[in-house]
Amino acid sequence: MQPLSRLIYGCNRRTLFKANQALLSQRFCCYVMSKSPEEYGMVGFTDLSYNTSADKTMEFLSDICDSLADKFPSCFTEINSNGGVLEIDTSSGKYVINKQAPSKQLWLSSPISGPHHYDMFKNEEKSADTLWKSKKDDHDLCSRLETEFSSLVKKPIVFDN
Repeated sequence: MQPLSRLIYGCNRRTLFKANQALLSQRFCCYVMSKSPEEYGMVGFTDLSYNTSADKTMEFLSDICDSLADKFPSCFTEINSNGGVLEIDTSSGKYVINKQAPSKQLWLSSPISGPHHYDMFKNEEKSADTLWKSKKDDHDLCSRLETEFSSLVKKPIVFDN
């Protein structure tokens, strides 16, 4: 793509700058608005409801991991939860789950499956709860962790929600 200054002749720098800014902002707006808020799972959630749900989920996962560390100390070596970040050291590597408040997401870094971003959705089965789902392949956070932790300890792990 040619710079705008080569496409427009006979204009002063101020005019070129304004034209270039207009094109960039138009391109940016089209990109940002390419998906509806429903597709991101953010409709009806305020910052307060996000933080409440994310904190509840992080506390739930921390409690689960603490109990797994008690049952399987050779597989779950250390669990740390601090400031919206949960670190889980396992025999296969380190899991990191953290809050991403600007995007109203939870992020998972897994030594087995790599990085994942989870959007907040209303759980259809339980009206008061939220579900954290990945847009990449439509799995939810707890199911991903159940599967990976089960393969780690070589026994079925089911989180009691």
